Amino acid sequence: MSVVSEKIPIYDDRVNFIIRSLAEGKTRDELAKEFNHSDYRSLDMYMRRRNFVWDAEEKNYKPAATRINKKKINSEVFHSGKVSKIIQAFSEGKDPKTVASEFGFSDHKKLAEYMKNKGYEWSREEENYIPKKGLENTVESKKDSSSLQEDAKESNHTKQQTAVSDQLLNIVKALQEQLNITESPIIDKIPRYLVPGIAKTKSVQISHLLAQLIEDFSYDKNITQRQIFETAIIDFLYKYGYKHEVEALLGK
Repeated sequence: MSVVSEKIPIYDDRVNFIIRSLAEGKTRDELAKEFNHSDYRSLDMYMRRRNFVWDAEEKNYKPAATRINKKKINSEVFHSGKVSKIIQAFSEGKDPKTVASEFGFSDHKKLAEYMKNKGYEWSREEENYIPKKGLENTVESKKDSSSLQEDAKESNHTKQQTAVSDQLLNIVKALQEQLNITESPIIDKIPRYLVPGIAKTKSVQISHLLAQLIEDFSYDKNITQRQIFETAIIDFLYKYGYKHEVEALLGK
């Protein structure tokens, strides 16, 4: 039997009755009692065997093929980077411990903490992580004139802090000039080097966890992986004995 035919929904009398009753406002627990089930999970099992899955948004059962396509679209549109890969791993049926190990977490609790910090929460219905909904809108809708005044005060405070930081930076630069310090200890942005020459492929083997960090950093900081490697190598050579060679390469 093909994969497509396995996902074709089977509409028998009970399936039609369940879908119609839910559409009329009944709950799964109420229907489970009517069919003498211990709870709604038995109802879910019956519907899954007929290629239906529960849709938490519409509070009813939908054909499995339709639901799978919807999940795939949502994953591609709304999730990105490492979060997307974690969600994809759960959608493939992997358990939390396996996913945690695969993505470099010591256990599933650390994985849950990471997803929480990224704005996601675990859904029992989906058996996967989903974005937290409504938190930002709720906070914004409750703002009144007093909170706006607080925002204005905070903005003024930020401006004052910026002015103080600029003054401190000027003092540090003046001290550097007096002490003949040519290399600045203050790094405020990622250096970008214009490296001359023809692009050449260089293959190296590194830890898969380090490779994942590079991919995440590239995505979060909007920098290409090539720029990451070039910057790291140039800074390394400059720091450990190849200062003049690097300056000659960059034309300094």
